[in-house]
Amino acid sequence: MEVSLKSDLMDLVKKAEEIGKNLSNTNQLRKFHGHLTKIWSKYAYNRRKYSQNQQAFKEDILNEVHFMKIFLAYQAGRGVSEDIKKLRKVLEPLIDEIKTPEDFEKFKKFYDAVLAYHKFYSETARNSRSVRK
Repeated sequence: MEVSLKSDLMDLVKKAEEIGKNLSNTNQLRKFHGHLTKIWSKYAYNRRKYSQNQQAFKEDILNEVHFMKIFLAYQAGRGVSEDIKKLRKVLEPLIDEIKTPEDFEKFKKFYDAVLAYHKFYSETARNSRSVRK
């Protein structure tokens, strides 16, 4: 699936829903989310600084975000889940597209949407299974 930060927000939301709907391994998602949340917290606390100083953004945030690709590769290489391999194929090119604070914000929104749709569809499936019993 081709996803780009250059896409408009509605297109990203549709793709996030499609991805989130088809994920099943929540443990790997939580681990990735934990790393991303740490980076996001640092960014949010210093947002003004990063919007005015591209070099500081690159050194403090962008390097950390690019390190996330290593995490994805490691998790995919462990072979624990096909989901993480699929997610890696989507997220790595998006990480490569991040050049500015605005790109990072769009990436974070996209990932949050994937996570939200995953939660929604996994809860819906769980509830429908329990109703059948």
